[in-house]
Formats: sequence, C-alpha cells, structure tokens
Amino acid sequence: MRTSHSNIVTTIAVVLLAMTLIPRHCGWSQTGPVVAAIREHSTVSRLDPVSQRERTIFRVDALRSALVEISVHPGGALLAVLETSRPRSTGAPNDVPHNRLVVMDTSGAIIESVQRNVQRFVWCCNGERLVYIAGAHREGEPGFRPDSVFLYDLGRRSHSPIALPIRPAEIAWAAFDSSVYFGASARGDSLEVWRLHTPSGEVTSTRYRGLLFSPSGRYYLWYGTGLNSRYGWHLVERASGRELPIPDLSIGGIHGWMNDGTDNLLLLRRSGSAPAPRSRQPRIRRAEPPMLFVVYDLLQRRTVQQGTGTVASHTAVSEGVAINRGGRIQVLRRPQ
Repeated sequence: MRTSHSNIVTTIAVVLLAMTLIPRHCGWSQTGPVVAAIREHSTVSRLDPVSQRERTIFRVDALRSALVEISVHPGGALLAVLETSRPRSTGAPNDVPHNRLVVMDTSGAIIESVQRNVQRFVWCCNGERLVYIAGAHREGEPGFRPDSVFLYDLGRRSHSPIALPIRPAEIAWAAFDSSVYFGASARGDSLEVWRLHTPSGEVTSTRYRGLLFSPSGRYYLWYGTGLNSRYGWHLVERASGRELPIPDLSIGGIHGWMNDGTDNLLLLRRSGSAPAPRSRQPRIRRAEPPMLFVVYDLLQRRTVQQGTGTVASHTAVSEGVAINRGGRIQVLRRPQ
C-alpha cells in the first residue's frame, strides 16, 4: 500500500506540474500534439502546425555549445534537450565535449539541468520519469564510454542510480510492459538486451536483438550490419522470436514506428530516380526527385496513407511524426 500511495502522489505531482507549465499564447493552437525543433544547433523553437507560427523559447551560446537532440514529453508539457560543449581549443588532451541534459517547460523555463555528461535519455513511466545513460566522450562507436545509468523522477526532482550487469549504450521505453530496455554491444552485429521492470525494479536478461519495439509490443526491429546476419532491417515477432518479412523495398525503406499508438511503420522513398547524364555531354545538375512518405499497416500488410514529404530534421513531437512538406510542418498520426 505504501508503494501504491507513493505512485499516486508522484502522478498527482507530475499532473499539477504539467498543468501549471503549459503556457497560453494568443493565436497559438492549444489542441493537437506539441512540436519543437532545434534551429542552427543553438536555439529551441516551438512550432504550431496549424498556423505554422514559430517561436524561439531557448538559446545557447553557439560559440560554447551546441544542441544535438530534442524530445517532447508524451503529455506535451515538457521538453528535454541534449547540449554538448564545444572544444575551447584544438589539440588540448583534456578538452573533450561534455554533455548536459536540460529539461524545460514549453515556454523555455528550465526545470532541471543534469550535468552528468548525459549521452542517451528517454521518457518513461507515463512521462513521470526520465532514464538517462552518462559517460565520457570517446572516438569511435558509440561515441562515448558508458559509465552509469540514472532514473530522474520529475515529481520529486530526484536522481536514483540503476544497477545493471552491463554498460548499456542504448535505451528504450516500452509502455506495453512498463519496462525500460537497455542494449550493450554483443558479438556480431546485435545487442545484448536487458529489461528493467519499473513497477517491481526487477532486472532480467532477454533474448531480444534490438530495442525498437512497436507500441503494442507485438513486434520489434533490429538492424543487421552483415557480420553474422543478413544486412539490413529485421522484423521480429517479439513473443515467439520468429522473423517476419519486411515490407517490400519498392514501397519504401523503413524509418521507424509511427509513434502514435499504432503498430504502423513509416517508410520513405524517392518518387523516382534522376536520369543518368549521357556520355560526352556536360553534366547537368538535376533536382532530386521529391521524397515520399508511406504509412504501412503491418497487421494488414497494406499502405494506409502516403504523400510527398520527409521527416523534419531535429524536430520532436509528443505524438506522431513531424513531416516537412515543402517547408510546412505537418504532424502525421492516426485519425483522432
């Protein structure tokens, strides 16, 4: 009962925090998902996909640091941004990048600044917490040396270490079983995957080879590099471990899950290929054909939506996928 009461208190605290942090702006759409983007690696902007208005809410000194990753709280009340310092001089042995994780509200007010050299992070537990991996920068994949893992509680503003038998470089939240999954490089081209069940705190090993779970947990994706498996994407039925055929590449290449509660995939492809220049003729620079997006229903094995546009770079959304369609941002998600 004590644990249940504690969870209720934490949930109420996060809800109250979210209610007080959502700003009201005249002419700004108050419905639909929250969209935010990194601009020029130095500012964070809120985007309104209805009016296409954009407003800068956070800024860093571009000479000292750069913003490299952004994520929106599942409820849309908060943003998390990863900031990395720029080297002060060239050739200095100790002058290596250092990361901090900044949690802010949608007006840009900083809620928390984590200075632990955060390298990976993910929202979890219905948006009540963040899990992050810290470690020092180093050359080569994955770009850092995993050192420690922490759970940040938004309601309590507390950071708790997570003990794991591996040093993970990848992390994912799975709402279907209330678990955080961690991946460390294994032999060949797959991951050693461990599971933290957040309600119980139990840590167990798994037989999974990747962390890209579909929202329902029916499937997961992993990418083979050809070392000891087929090169490219692999689609696996999670419960049985049985590998399933991926969508025909003529429809599009896999980008990822749709982030809208469905088990639909987002595929991308060019609408055609530019003709090769004729021999002995001047090379003429032709515009690349437009990118097409395709929403693919895995269960029905059919295309359910498609159009012209590509995934908006350095852009995050609380639900769905942000698509750039000729300079206009559209949030692609299941019909409401």
